[in-house]
Amino acid sequence: MVVAGGLIAESLRAGRALEGINLTVKRIAREDAGDTDVGQPLTWTFVDFEAPLEDAERLAAALSRSLDARLGWYCDFRSPTETFVVFAIHAVTAPAEQK
Repeated sequence: MVVAGGLIAESLRAGRALEGINLTVKRIAREDAGDTDVGQPLTWTFVDFEAPLEDAERLAAALSRSLDARLGWYCDFRSPTETFVVFAIHAVTAPAEQK
């Protein structure tokens, strides 16, 4: 089993690396999606990824150390049973929405 999510590359802090986690990149795309009026870069790089389910907690911890706290950047990813929402310095999990 895997977790799957998306990361905006511009949300990573300068000088930090997301490393030590096995990620499978499923797609990379760039799009003018930012709001420059609030200080966001205009062009964002979207990285869709998967990681082994057993690495979910380590991935959340690594992301929380790597995300830029400015502008409220976050990353989310999901397993079949949980949703992880990761901000700079902390992460939260919640049961996955049942359909």
